[in-house]
Amino acid sequence: MGITTQDSNNNLTKKIWEEKLFRETVPESYWSRFMGNDAASLVQVKTELEKDQGDAINFGLVARLTAGGVQGDTLLKGNEEPLNFYDDKVTLDQYRNGVVSRGRMARKRPAFSVPDEARTALKQWGVEKIDKLCFSAITQTPSFVIYRDGGASGAPAKTTTAATAKSALTAANSKLNLGFFGYMRTMARTGNDRQFVPLRPIKIKGREWYILLAHEDVLYDIKQDTNFQQAQREAQERSDEHPLFTGATAIYDQVIVHAHEFMPKASDGGAGTVDWAQCVLMGAQALTWAWGMRPFMEEENDDYGNQLGWAWNMICGVKKPVFNSQDYGSIGVYLARTKVSG
Repeated sequence: MGITTQDSNNNLTKKIWEEKLFRETVPESYWSRFMGNDAASLVQVKTELEKDQGDAINFGLVARLTAGGVQGDTLLKGNEEPLNFYDDKVTLDQYRNGVVSRGRMARKRPAFSVPDEARTALKQWGVEKIDKLCFSAITQTPSFVIYRDGGASGAPAKTTTAATAKSALTAANSKLNLGFFGYMRTMARTGNDRQFVPLRPIKIKGREWYILLAHEDVLYDIKQDTNFQQAQREAQERSDEHPLFTGATAIYDQVIVHAHEFMPKASDGGAGTVDWAQCVLMGAQALTWAWGMRPFMEEENDDYGNQLGWAWNMICGVKKPVFNSQDYGSIGVYLARTKVSG
């Protein structure tokens, strides 16, 4: 019986590591406009584990000093204030998907190229996977929530429990309005009198901005507000070429509004029948993204080259930072909505 062998230079599996694939995939992600390598970015990207071994990256926060210090000739010795450190970590995982062509005849019949369509579909899957991971992370149960209290005729309110905010919403008084923008900005800047770490704004050409990520239905409501319509007509001109303004649909009182269908929504608010959506007010370092292995494509053949398959791969992790049991860089926002999207 003859035995066929293959040496190490004749692999049936062809691995293709393409920097081009990474350059094409990540910029197409909705979240790419927010990503950067420094602490001033809304999504801070960490790359330490691209070359090093490990499945998690630990990162920390040094809390600000709060003691009053000493005055005059009072001894400072023995009255020093200790530094308080808090830490969190982002854990990596592997994400893959694949497509297999049955054989040469299956690839011969269509008027299009099966390999090209498979690679395109997998790249699009990868783009959506990056976005879904980010949306899932940023909408994890918030530690601090602001909302419009329907029982108080829509007065801005705050809570540490999302359920409290949802139950207080009404269809008539809890939708996004012009006055709520100032409340969001003030909460972001003050940390509710430092009950949580204030959000650090994103600085663009000397001006400071926060990002409100909302559902499309929430954006629909604010656009029906005549006061908001006038404010947009009279709004100060902005730097449209900056990535944070790309895709922005509204801007007011230092808050840039982005809308996306992936933001959570339901219809069990108030007494159980109010349509609502979860939004997020974000500043710098609202998310931490870590790469372990950037996106790449593998091509494999089987059955003596008759069958072809393609696989999309990446190793990464994303986390909403939490220090001392409090979210860092973001605030939960719950609002009623008009049920446009269903």
